[in-house]
Amino acid sequence: MTHTTFRLALLTAATLVAATSALAAPPTTPLAPSKASQLVSLLAPADAAQTCPSLGVPFQQVGTNGERTPFEIPPSMVLIITAIHFSVFNGNPSTNSFATVSSEITGSEFRVPLAVGTALLDAGGEGGGMMLIPNGVRVPAGRAICVSGSGLTGALLFGFLAPDE
Repeated sequence: MTHTTFRLALLTAATLVAATSALAAPPTTPLAPSKASQLVSLLAPADAAQTCPSLGVPFQQVGTNGERTPFEIPPSMVLIITAIHFSVFNGNPSTNSFATVSSEITGSEFRVPLAVGTALLDAGGEGGGMMLIPNGVRVPAGRAICVSGSGLTGALLFGFLAPDE
């Protein structure tokens, strides 16, 4: 086999491998909302009734009139959580505080921790933390989303609804 023939065979093999790879694996589309109505912003205020099995605070939706109502993931949908912010006031000065966000089955003590964040409190016992989840974490329908932790005064959750496929 000559040098030119070998290069031609190598080029042909590389082309076949590249073509086969391109056909075998279609490009993946990142999971993201396709409509603004799929975006979700939820609030977990410290004064909310502790209806979570973990004794945490449930995330609620806030209507345009300011009324807070329980948040329920619609059937055949999932909630993809992408970020959580929490705040602490009147905590222990100059210490760490934490928050745990969990998915909980109502009427059961079963819960799945989804994200944990910490915050260093200042000399006045105040602080806050942010949990960013770039790829998102999935919560199926039928679950409550709750936050618990030391000295929490509230939390915000951001994400979007997606079809459960």
